[in-house]
Amino acid sequence: MLFSFVSLLARFLALATLSSAQTTTSSTSVCPSIVSDIPILTTLSLTAEPTRTFYQFLPPAYTGGPSQSALPVILSFHGASRNATEQAGLDRFWDPVFQGSTPYIVIYAEAHKTTWEGTPNIIDNDTGYTGNILDQINASLSIDSERIFGSGKSDGAGFLNVLACDTSLEGRFAAFAPVSGAFYTFNDTTAGTPTESGGTCNPAVVDTDLYLSGDPPVSHACTPTATVTLNGTPTVVSRVPPILEFHGGSDTTIPYNGGLGRDNFCLPTIPHWIQQWAARDNLPVTNTTSAITSEATAFIFGSGTTDGLVMHVFDGPDVSHSWPATFLNDDNQPPGCGPFGGGDGNGDGPASFNATPMIISFFNEWPRTRLT
Repeated sequence: MLFSFVSLLARFLALATLSSAQTTTSSTSVCPSIVSDIPILTTLSLTAEPTRTFYQFLPPAYTGGPSQSALPVILSFHGASRNATEQAGLDRFWDPVFQGSTPYIVIYAEAHKTTWEGTPNIIDNDTGYTGNILDQINASLSIDSERIFGSGKSDGAGFLNVLACDTSLEGRFAAFAPVSGAFYTFNDTTAGTPTESGGTCNPAVVDTDLYLSGDPPVSHACTPTATVTLNGTPTVVSRVPPILEFHGGSDTTIPYNGGLGRDNFCLPTIPHWIQQWAARDNLPVTNTTSAITSEATAFIFGSGTTDGLVMHVFDGPDVSHSWPATFLNDDNQPPGCGPFGGGDGNGDGPASFNATPMIISFFNEWPRTRLT
């Protein structure tokens, strides 16, 4: 059956206010007490990189053994100065209410130095780390290699841009869903040579085909590829990964309208960044819009079989640097609250919709086989 964005949008609207089991209790302090129901995550050492770890959630449907059916996988990447457990509290990809009828294995990656490749002056090879995770879980678990997906928050979302552009993973991911992404690129310069200190940042037109990695940062061309079998021969072809991006209008950490970010590197406007992905995916940069709620709007690119291949959700004018949820979480609670107790809450309060079930529904629609 052909994909219909109309049907997907109908599901988005139905899922927008879906309630999770997440609850809060009253507190005598200004900070609410968020009752943590995060399941126990299995901590695993990476065989290929013994100094690095990752965390694994297996749904009840995964019992192992020779009769175990292959399950889809989400790799989730935390924001800067956060960790894997805190990301699990935000995204709740493990929540059976949000997973619905499709059980997912969820892998929570852990940055080596609290943030990820693609952030200015970060030298870690997180692309290699991610590939090693995929190799290890492919050898140890029954996973559906056509349904491996990536999501994350802030710098972790920015790292998804690196993964989507990278050629070394050869299209092992089927689709990506960044939330409040930090999509750093080089500043424009009159001399044509990007430098850390020179040039100007023009967020609405800056070249997003150049992404960062390394210390000092080096630019890389965004050339997504995949290896497919054509006439019995493995062949590298250009790839058009589906993208679903979320961003709030009141985000002051990674502003919606872009500008100078960390170490004076340029952040594009979110509309420019998503339009460039539409162009990269061979879609017109024009789009249609549809209201998710009275505050949140979906911008949809593509038509026919590519309808909804690239999407952007404007979370709302009052949503800050927060994972959208209709309940309190560590992002949207009052300033001074949060997992560290040191001012991590953005204070914007619950959003008008939940991003997590929308992401899972988007992933359900875009296995890798649809585009290869």
